[in-house]
Amino acid sequence: MSIDSLNWQILRCLQQNARMSNAEIGRRVGVSSPAVAERVKKMEDAEIIQAYKTLISPFELGYQLKAIITLRAFMGMLKPFLDKVKTYDEVINCYR
Repeated sequence: MSIDSLNWQILRCLQQNARMSNAEIGRRVGVSSPAVAERVKKMEDAEIIQAYKTLISPFELGYQLKAIITLRAFMGMLKPFLDKVKTYDEVINCYR
């Protein structure tokens, strides 16, 4: 699927606010709401748009510290470690 200038404008709107209505996007880019919906659906089907996310503020939730910790797991202990760390509410992301 090719991305034309209109699709780029729609993507920019969604990056600013993934919950922006098709009507609002249409007003901003100069097309109808159904045209926006059709283009968004095509970009989702082509996996150009892969997900919609909600970003939260750990600080506003009462978490005053953000830390990135590097660990090295012994042979055969990585899977048990990952299974255990997923149970902690405080762990937001785990990278490997």
